[in-house]
Amino acid sequence: MWRQKRDEATGRRYIEANPQALTNLLVIDIDDGIALQKAYWCENYRPNWVIANPANGHAHALWLLASPVPRTEYAHRKPIAYAHAITEVLRIAVDGDKGYAGLITKNPLHASWEAYQLHTHGLCLRRAENCSRI
Repeated sequence: MWRQKRDEATGRRYIEANPQALTNLLVIDIDDGIALQKAYWCENYRPNWVIANPANGHAHALWLLASPVPRTEYAHRKPIAYAHAITEVLRIAVDGDKGYAGLITKNPLHASWEAYQLHTHGLCLRRAENCSRI
């Protein structure tokens, strides 16, 4: 893996999900032929996008965060730990791959995949009373 400029990377099958210092997206790998259905059935917390392999139905589900979580050495550890905990809850909800690190994801712009956008609002990691939508 190596970094490329955005216009070069958009032609690749796989891309890095988040920039180096921030988490904008939570990504879960669903290795199942009915991955799209599993992601859609997650009613309270449906992913923003599901990017599926048309050959076998396996997919990556992506949740957009309402506010990014910093991941530098100067960042607070509690928001990072909370984002990891939320990722684990989502992984369990859609029966995602335990070993998937979430570093790269299927490129929704690539012709090899079928991309489905389920909604556009971001997942809020703050308390419910501080969020317009959960």
